Amino acid sequence: AIGDLAATGSRSPEPPAPAGAPQALVGGAPAGVRATFRTCPFRHTTDATLRGAPRAPRARETPAPARRGRSLVGTAVLVRLAAMDVRLDAIRPRSLLRELAAAARSRPDVLRLDLSALRDLDSTGVATLRAATRALRRIGVTVELLGASPRVARALADTPAPEPPARLPAPGLLERTGTAALATSRALFALADMALEALQGAAAAVVGRRTFTWRDVADQIERMGADALPITATLSCLLGLVLDFQTWVQMHHYGTESVVLEFVGIGMARGFAPFIVAILLAARTAPAIATELATMEMRQENDVLRVMGISPVRHLVVPRLFAITLVSPALTLIATLSGVLGGFLVTLWLDPRWMAAYKTMLRELTLGDLWLGVVKSVLFGWVIWLASAFTGLHSGYGALSVGVAATRAAVASIFFVLVVDAVVTTLWTIAQ
Repeated sequence: AIGDLAATGSRSPEPPAPAGAPQALVGGAPAGVRATFRTCPFRHTTDATLRGAPRAPRARETPAPARRGRSLVGTAVLVRLAAMDVRLDAIRPRSLLRELAAAARSRPDVLRLDLSALRDLDSTGVATLRAATRALRRIGVTVELLGASPRVARALADTPAPEPPARLPAPGLLERTGTAALATSRALFALADMALEALQGAAAAVVGRRTFTWRDVADQIERMGADALPITATLSCLLGLVLDFQTWVQMHHYGTESVVLEFVGIGMARGFAPFIVAILLAARTAPAIATELATMEMRQENDVLRVMGISPVRHLVVPRLFAITLVSPALTLIATLSGVLGGFLVTLWLDPRWMAAYKTMLRELTLGDLWLGVVKSVLFGWVIWLASAFTGLHSGYGALSVGVAATRAAVASIFFVLVVDAVVTTLWTIAQ
């Protein structure tokens, strides 16, 4: 039966409970309180009068009902298992939880569950009762179990309650620093191991011992180089155009317009062209490599290669190393030419002595400038390849890891490109 209990009056001695009345396993009705439960139309029960029984010993005291003067004020709901529910196992808990949730919607002070019809209880049933008790206690409803048979009571008593996990103290600054240092050292060792294995695989591929075909390298060259050629040429031409225009405006005040095209040509060859190619490769190629390798890692295709005796580094990473080594300098030279062309168009438009500026650029632009750009582009390509391949092969097995690997590859590639650019430019300048 499910109903509302409104009990008021003074506490007075009550006669002992009749024989056969349900005894409380965990709590019971307060002594001296007379409660009448209305019939619920969808339960197999009749009107009943429940008299308070002496409280059984409890491990934890339930909160007492609110007091107003000498009267008890509060509500209670009784849920009685139907006669057909003689077992509480893996089949029954979901429906029982729905019944308890429906009974708790009125937010009573006490929810009493009559287990007199229950004859058997397994560990799933015990876990269900305890989970429901904890959930209802969090919203302020006290749960009392009544009328349990000796077998059910023994099952409840013999099943240990799960202990809450121990809360470990937060790590200190020294521990966090040591953990970060160890993680960084392990990552660096893994990176060095992958790079060494890739170099060994590249050397073996040159002499004919390889697990891939040169067609794989050609496919990677097409994706990295041919597909990126239009955007590389367009951006380089626009960069040269803007650079020449801004420089010409400043140099025009001093009458040195003839050196503007020379400045644009040397700047594109030494720094701007390899850098813009590296940024495009970091934005296009690095996430693509990391996503491909991370997807294969998530699908455990790399594990299949290892079981077959094929190294994923030599089979998947080495072809991309060959491709990016060839693509980076080629795109850099094309970007240099496009940037010089963009600057020449501005010079042709603004400077009537454009031929003198063109001859000055050809005289001052040397092979050393082009060689510096090519060296930078190769180093940038290797950095991008190393960052993207490492993040892809060490991404993990979750679906989220693919996106994380792509993001990390792009960010790490751009960061280390800037670092390498600063180091190489400084060393080259000092050497000159």
